Amino acid sequence: MTLAALALALALGPAPARAQFHPVLGFGPKTGYGVLLLAYDMDADWERELGSLRGAIKGHAVESAQCLNIDEAVDTLSIQSALDRFARQRVAKIVGVPLETVSDTPRLEQTRYLFGARADPVDEAPDPEKSQTSPIRPLIRPTLKLEPDVPRPRRLSSPAALVLAPAMDSSPLLVDILADRAKALAIAPAREAVVLAGIAPRSDSARKDWMERARAIAQAVRAKAGFREAAVAAVRDGVSSDQQDADRRELRETFRALARRGAITVVPLSPSADRVKQLLDKNPPGPFYRWNGKGILGDARLALWIRTAADEAAKLPDGRRYRDSTTNSLGDLP
Repeated sequence: MTLAALALALALGPAPARAQFHPVLGFGPKTGYGVLLLAYDMDADWERELGSLRGAIKGHAVESAQCLNIDEAVDTLSIQSALDRFARQRVAKIVGVPLETVSDTPRLEQTRYLFGARADPVDEAPDPEKSQTSPIRPLIRPTLKLEPDVPRPRRLSSPAALVLAPAMDSSPLLVDILADRAKALAIAPAREAVVLAGIAPRSDSARKDWMERARAIAQAVRAKAGFREAAVAAVRDGVSSDQQDADRRELRETFRALARRGAITVVPLSPSADRVKQLLDKNPPGPFYRWNGKGILGDARLALWIRTAADEAAKLPDGRRYRDSTTNSLGDLP
């Protein structure tokens, strides 16, 4: 080969590779999966934690969405914007990981609706005021009843497959973290009670489901940490005065009964510990209790759970059983 021919071959050689991939335009095959962190009830501590968690997930494209109220359009757009950012990162699948400690919540059900895993949207409206003459209403899961002229919330759209991982209560790591938090604060766990305090749904029927699951977690924490007994403190806001009064009575009765038998250690079950404490202070339960303001925040096992949950969910096919007739994003494919 002459020198001129060799120079021509070197000049032409890299051209096909440049045509196959462009980091800006996004040409090229899709590979691997991306991790989408879904954070609810964000406060300053959670925002810092979210940044740390993003940096701890190695080897995958990572995005996050802060979901203050999952039933509002602004939060749907926040999640959709995160999905759109994955488009340039050429992932074949996107795994949504809800940073939620309890599975039975309307907002997580609404997330499932947005991800196409649930047929109908959900409304987390509080129960109406009750009167002595009001009939007893059956306890049903809150389902959004839309008027004919009110459009349904638009589902998420993505050219990549979408999968939603389970909430954190599906993993024993949640119990391990909360048990260690409680033991570190208690003086003599065998003579004390551990209470998990969390933000419950606004609807009484949804709260009942949440309490059942939260009590199961509390009992597992009690057994793991060696406490005498366990209980749940359910706090919530944006509810009717009847619901507020009922919640306040339940909190006081629970804490007074526990205090008669020994000391009380309280650990936040909801990730947003500050918000839980604000609601507890707004409806003080009465007896003194030790408070752990961290819960799952700052524990290295949280990142381990995210990686494990994402790896397992990534093995599943596209979870969208239901799709909207129109797309939500210019980047979506027909």
